[in-house]
Amino acid sequence: LTAQDALPYAIMEAAAVEEQVAELNAAKRAASRDASADGVEDDGYNLPSSAFSKVRKSTLNLNGTKFEFEDYAPTAFWHIRRRFNIDSRRFLESMCSEPLTGGEVGEGKSGMLFFFSWDRDYISKTLTAMELPFFQRILEEYYTYMTMNADETLLPRFFGLYKIRIPGRPTYRIVVMNNLFQVPVGVKLKISEMYDLKGSLRNRFVTDDEKAAGVSVLKDVNFVLAGRRLMMGPEYGPKLHNQLKLDTDWLKTHMIMDYSLLVGIAMEPATDDGEAAAGAPSEDAEQHQRHEPFFSNWQKEMGGLHAREP
Repeated sequence: LTAQDALPYAIMEAAAVEEQVAELNAAKRAASRDASADGVEDDGYNLPSSAFSKVRKSTLNLNGTKFEFEDYAPTAFWHIRRRFNIDSRRFLESMCSEPLTGGEVGEGKSGMLFFFSWDRDYISKTLTAMELPFFQRILEEYYTYMTMNADETLLPRFFGLYKIRIPGRPTYRIVVMNNLFQVPVGVKLKISEMYDLKGSLRNRFVTDDEKAAGVSVLKDVNFVLAGRRLMMGPEYGPKLHNQLKLDTDWLKTHMIMDYSLLVGIAMEPATDDGEAAAGAPSEDAEQHQRHEPFFSNWQKEMGGLHAREP
């Protein structure tokens, strides 16, 4: 039994419990609103501090092998998923209906393993023993920031935090997040270039040998040498600068310093006359966009933003 096998099964089991808890909590909130006389509207995202320290533990059996599973702050992550329009059915369909793929070490320096849901909507990444308690400590502040700034923030969207202990194997600590480079269904674009930008040119170059070895995410020097620029225009440029400042201020407040901006570039397909396709997405793409989960204001044009003149 591997973590790749155990995680979908465990998430499926945990989701059934959390749905029951969510329904109970919703009923309690409704009763509380009815009993309240102050008229204050509850958006449904206010949680007690105990919700962020909650760990739901269980022993599960898959194909005759028993393993231990811990679901961290399940109610908090249920609400984060809800804030990004991800209902349990959609989440389970992606994470549990087909086997996870991947399981290789990522291209970064962390040495952690990465798994993908079958539809590539979600990435599951292993954490170190030190990262898990740190994440627990900042979870309540992260939850507040993300639920209040969901449409604008560029921070990663974490949708679940788990630990798996399988006999004879290492302990796996796993966080589930959105796949930023997933192109929406119905949008005929392919991301051809990916960059991890830190705003520095020091040791920020991917060599041809590294590319040949399979490194696909390039860095700052590659970005500059390719002549790339972020052309956001007079409306989105200042907004991006402001949001980056807000997000990095939040990271600095929580003593997080190793962060970067992930950028994907896709060239629009040409039309019959050889010109680039118009900026408006197709009718199918517009229809899908209305139902696509976890889209922010930076992803509202075919899964991203069109380049704009200064």
